[in-house]
Amino acid sequence: MPHTPRRPLLRPAIGRRALTAGLAVACLTAGTAAASPASRAAGPAVDLSITAQPAHLAPGSRGVQRLSVANAADRATTGPTLVSYATPAYTNIDRKKALPHGCRIAYSNADPIIPEVVTCLLPAGIAKGKDRAVDIPVTVTTRARLTGQVRGRASVLPAPGSKDVEADTNNNWTMAHLSVTRPTPATPPGNTVGLWLAQSDGVVDRDGKAELTLRYGNVGPHRTRDDAKIVLTTPLLIKVDTEEGLPRGCAFALDDRTPGVPQIVVCDRRVHGIEWEDDLTVPLTTQPGVPRGLTSGTALIAPADPGDVDADQTDNLSVAVVRVPARNASTQ
Repeated sequence: MPHTPRRPLLRPAIGRRALTAGLAVACLTAGTAAASPASRAAGPAVDLSITAQPAHLAPGSRGVQRLSVANAADRATTGPTLVSYATPAYTNIDRKKALPHGCRIAYSNADPIIPEVVTCLLPAGIAKGKDRAVDIPVTVTTRARLTGQVRGRASVLPAPGSKDVEADTNNNWTMAHLSVTRPTPATPPGNTVGLWLAQSDGVVDRDGKAELTLRYGNVGPHRTRDDAKIVLTTPLLIKVDTEEGLPRGCAFALDDRTPGVPQIVVCDRRVHGIEWEDDLTVPLTTQPGVPRGLTSGTALIAPADPGDVDADQTDNLSVAVVRVPARNASTQ
């Protein structure tokens, strides 16, 4: 059954600067939440964490995004560890360089508005003070016509089947920042539009479910010729609630329910007249061990028609924040 948003979809637009919720801004510069630590699991546990070193690349250039995996527990991992990485906007995996040992491309898509996903299985033995580096080769495509931060998503968990138990997932995810530098490709000719995307935090209810609302519109100067594409990458241990169903016009690009691996949803949405806004509500559900406080994925809007050209991409990018109140600690 298609999901029905709880609010009417169409209404006059308000200024874009007022759309971004202050709570969401905090997660643009940090991937982990300042929240109460989760209760430690009974028995031996590991305490994994992940960080992503920002890369600085110009459109058309190649480089490496370094992920670092640590274990703060007194015991080393005894089984494999699963690392997942979703590329930042307008970025692809660099096929001209080999992936690290144990890594593979779990989802491939040449369209750089849709993330590619790499998963890595790190062998046992990650111990305190013996961090593991995972260097992901990436290339920023010339579809990037902006400077500044674009964001992907990285996470780490004990792999399915491992006997290791994670003590606290709050630092098991991070936003993988990439700084896009000059020179900036010229804007191609076409029908100039001004798409934007903002979001309101989803909040997990007592039943472990939430709704994430993405708001979008077009400030012109021209109407779009066709739909816009909205791309959502789910946060750590958050999945689409399939009982509710995806909204109209939406489909999975990647539907993987493995803990730690994101789902990717792509929606074709009609963009109404200039200076109007619309919204899209995606039903979500948690998986066991979901981080407390917040967990975040990524979101993007782009023209579906190659003839539509967005002259300024800086407001095409957003984050997909899900707030997890501490009351859910006893139910996850």
